[in-house]
Amino acid sequence: MVPPVSMGRVRRRAAEQPSGSVAEPEAPPPLVPAPGDRPHDRAASAEAEAGTGAASGTGADVEAGGDPGVAAPPGRPGRRARGVALAAHLLSLVAGFSALFYANRGQWFFGDEWEFLDRRGVLHGDHSIWAPHTDHWSTVPILVYRALLNLYGVRTYVPYVLVLLVLHVAVTHFLWRIMRAAGADLTVATALAAVYAVLGAGYENLLWAFQIGFIGAVAVGLAVVLLVNHDGRWSARDWAGWVLSVVGLMFSGISVTMVTVAGVTVLMRRGLRDAALTVALPGIVYLVWLVLVGHQSFGAHPHSVDDIFVFPDYIWTGLRSAVEQAVGFPGSGPVLVLGLAAWLLRRGELASGPAAPAFACAFGAIVMYSVIAAGRTSLGAQQSEASRYVYIAVALALPAMALALSQLVEGFGGRQAVVCFLLLLVLIHNLGILHDESRRQHDLEHRLKERLLAAAQLVSTPALILNDHPEPQYDPDIVVNDLRRMQRKGQLPPITGVSDTDRMTVVSVLQYTAGTIAPALPFVQPADDGVVGADEARDDTGCIVLTPTSPTPEIHLTVPGPFSVAVTTQASGVLTGFLRDFSPVLLTSGPRVDKITAGVPLLVSVTANVDQVILRVPPSGTTQVCGVQ
Repeated sequence: MVPPVSMGRVRRRAAEQPSGSVAEPEAPPPLVPAPGDRPHDRAASAEAEAGTGAASGTGADVEAGGDPGVAAPPGRPGRRARGVALAAHLLSLVAGFSALFYANRGQWFFGDEWEFLDRRGVLHGDHSIWAPHTDHWSTVPILVYRALLNLYGVRTYVPYVLVLLVLHVAVTHFLWRIMRAAGADLTVATALAAVYAVLGAGYENLLWAFQIGFIGAVAVGLAVVLLVNHDGRWSARDWAGWVLSVVGLMFSGISVTMVTVAGVTVLMRRGLRDAALTVALPGIVYLVWLVLVGHQSFGAHPHSVDDIFVFPDYIWTGLRSAVEQAVGFPGSGPVLVLGLAAWLLRRGELASGPAAPAFACAFGAIVMYSVIAAGRTSLGAQQSEASRYVYIAVALALPAMALALSQLVEGFGGRQAVVCFLLLLVLIHNLGILHDESRRQHDLEHRLKERLLAAAQLVSTPALILNDHPEPQYDPDIVVNDLRRMQRKGQLPPITGVSDTDRMTVVSVLQYTAGTIAPALPFVQPADDGVVGADEARDDTGCIVLTPTSPTPEIHLTVPGPFSVAVTTQASGVLTGFLRDFSPVLLTSGPRVDKITAGVPLLVSVTANVDQVILRVPPSGTTQVCGVQ
C-alpha cells in the first residue's frame, strides 16, 4: 500500500462498525468516541448505505440501523435524515437540469461540432471515427453526433443538449454517492452536489453540447471509481469497471486521468496487484489506439524542452484558478488549495478505507493538469484557467472538500448553518456566471446561425461562389457543399427572414476573394466611381494610380457584374475591401482584410450582386489598380 503522503492525497480509513449496546444513562461519558462517532466508522456506514463497500448486510438492514425500532447509533444519520437528504439531492438534480436546459434554450451548433457533423463518418467521411480530434480519442461523441444528425439534422439543438445534461446530472449524482460513501456529512454532501449541479464556473462544459466528450469521460470515470471502491478480492464489479474504463477512453483524453484515479483508489484500498490489474486493460487499449491512429495528432502544438519548466506554474495556476472561479471569493484560491492539501496530508490514515476516492480524486486533479500541460504549455499557463478544466478540477476536488467541511461542522450545528450559507452564496455566484455566459453565447451563436442559414440560401441559387467556408472564424469545418447537402436532405432549419445585414455579411465572405491567382470566370471591368483621400491619375498602361493624401485612401468601384482587378502597391501593408448597397437602405459589409506585399499584384475578385466595392489601400507609397474602365 502506497503511503498517502506520497500520493499527495489522503483517504478516510474504513473500520468495521463494532456492535454493542447503548450505554446506560448513569455511565460516565467514554474517553473514546462511541461507535459511529468516529469519522472512519461513519465512512464505513455510509459506504454500506451507498452499496459501494464491503460492509456486510443488506441495504435495508443498514438503513434500519439494525433491528426494527432501534435508533441509529450516535453520529450516524437515521433513516428519516437519509430520506430527506436523498429527496433534497434528487430535487437539486431536477432543479439543476431545468436551470441548465433553460440556459441552453438559445444555443446552437458552434465550432468543433461541425467537425463531427461534416467531417466524420462511419463509412464515409474525411476522417475516421477512430482518428483523434485535437489529441482526444472521441469515437463515442462522434457516434452520438452522427446518430442525432441522422435523426434530427441540425434543425434543433435540443437533442444534443439533452445528452449533455443527462451526463452532467450523472456526474453530479456520482459525486454525491462518492461523498456519502466516504462518510461526508449528509447536509454538506447534498449542498455541495447542489452547487455542482449549476457550476457556472464550468460554463463551457454546460453550454456547449460538444463537451459531452469531457463530461462523458468524467461520468464514466466516476462510475468506475464507485465500482472499484471496495475491499476484498477482485470481483464482478472490477470486471465491469474494466469495460467502463475502455468505453470512457473513447469519450476524450480526460479518461486517462479518470483511469488513474480508479487505479489509485484500488491501490489505497487493496494494494498494488489489484491496482495494476485495474489500469492494465484500459492502459493497453489506449496504447494500441495511440500507436495505430492516436499519434496522428502529434505535433499539432509546437513544443520545446523549455516547456517543462512551465509545468509547475501551469498546474498551480489551474488548481488555484479552478477553486477561485468556483467559489467566487477573490484571492481564496491559494488558501483553499493549500488548506485542503494540508488537511488531506494530516488525515492520511483515512486513505485506505471507503474514503479512498476522495484522496485519489484530489490527486487526479494534479494528474489532469499535468497531462494537459504536456500538450498545452506552449499556449501559456493562463490557458489552464479555461472553464472546461475548472469543471473537471472541481469535480475531482469535491469529495475531499466534503470530508474537510464535514469534520469542520461535526457536532456544531452553528458551523453547519454557516457552511450552508456560504455554499448558498457560492451557488448564487455560479448561477450568475451561468446567466451571463448563456446570454453571451446565445447572442454569438444566434448570429452565426442566421449567417449560416443566409449562406445556405445563397448557395442554393445560381450565384457564383468564390470561397468554400461561409464562417471561417468560428465554424471553419463547415463548407459550402455541406450546406447544400444538408439542405437537400432537409436537415437545416427553415430558412426564413434572412436579414439584409446577414446577406451582406455572407456575400462578403463567399463572393469576395483576394489572391495571386484570379478564379477562372468570365469577368467584366468595373467602373471608377471616384476616390477618397487620394489623388488619382492614369498611367501609360491605362491603370489607375493613387497617391495618398490621407490615412485612409480609397477607390470606389461600381459593379456591373463579376469582376477582377489587380492591385499593386509600392509599400507592403493591408488591403481592405468593403461591399456596399444603396437601396433599399445604405448597407456596408464588414471589412475584408488581406496582406499585400510591395510590388506583388494582388487580384481582387468579386461576384456579389452589390452596388459598389470599396478598396482601401495602404497610406504610404502609390498604389496601382489595373482592370478598371
